[in-house]
Amino acid sequence: INSRDETGNTPLLLASKAGHRNIVNLLIRNNSSIDARNRDGETALILASSKGHLGIVKQLISKRASLNETDKQGLTALM
Repeated sequence: INSRDETGNTPLLLASKAGHRNIVNLLIRNNSSIDARNRDGETALILASSKGHLGIVKQLISKRASLNETDKQGLTALM
């Protein structure tokens, strides 16, 4: 559930970025780390937000994903 690829992405990060809402839900239900970061400092919430996946953004926020996390460029999911 929390394994990482060569760039530090977890399955939750990849599913959030790709817009796979059902997979995001499955991973969250199975205790995937909701605020995990990749090598660029991005979280699932930052990635979903940057790609315009509003449903996933709402889902992550409802599960208490941090709104205050910043990536290596200093950006949050809200910027």
